Amino acid sequence: MWTQYRKWRHLLTLPLFLLGAVLLGLAPEPSTLGYIGIGIIVLLGGAYLGEEIVWIVQNRGRPCPNCGNRVRLKPFMVRLDCPHCGKSLE
Repeated sequence: MWTQYRKWRHLLTLPLFLLGAVLLGLAPEPSTLGYIGIGIIVLLGGAYLGEEIVWIVQNRGRPCPNCGNRVRLKPFMVRLDCPHCGKSLE
């Protein structure tokens, strides 16, 4: 389930963010379009927060976007490459 979500997340995040920003920019006063834009932005923020909480609760590391093997990220350490395939992490 998470691998499919991660693939779709990359395709949908930028267009939804841009749509929300445009809808907010079109409505200088509180209006239906402005509320829809706020809803889209809040939905994206909630999805990001939910994903982070799921990874923290699982406590098994995150899957590499290239090879799918779990990479355990240590606190206060910046890891740029996957130890399994050597490609960069997101």
